[in-house]
Amino acid sequence: MFVGDFNTGAHRLDEAGKTFACAAQFAQLSSSGWTDAWRLYHPQTTEWTWYSTKGNGFRLDHAFASPSLLPCVLSCRYSHTEREAKVSNHSILITDVE
Repeated sequence: MFVGDFNTGAHRLDEAGKTFACAAQFAQLSSSGWTDAWRLYHPQTTEWTWYSTKGNGFRLDHAFASPSLLPCVLSCRYSHTEREAKVSNHSILITDVE
C-alpha cells in the first residue's frame, strides 16, 4: 500500500481545475492495477484534504492498495477535525485494513 501526501491527484476530480503536476503519473497507478482506496469507497464524493492560502481545496492525501491487498481494505475515510482545529494543515486519512 502507498499512503501519504502525494501533492497531486486527478484533474477536475481531486481539484476544481487542472493545476496538478504529475497527474499523468498519478493516473498510471490506477492503470497499473493499484486502487485508490478512498475513491473506491467514495466514487461520487468530493472532499478536500488541504487548502491553499487562496482557499482552493485539493485532495492530496491518498492510499493506493495493491491488487493482492485490496480485498483486505475494509474502509478508507478522512477526518477533517484535525485540519479544521489547525492541529495539522492536512486532513487525516484513515484506512482500515484487515
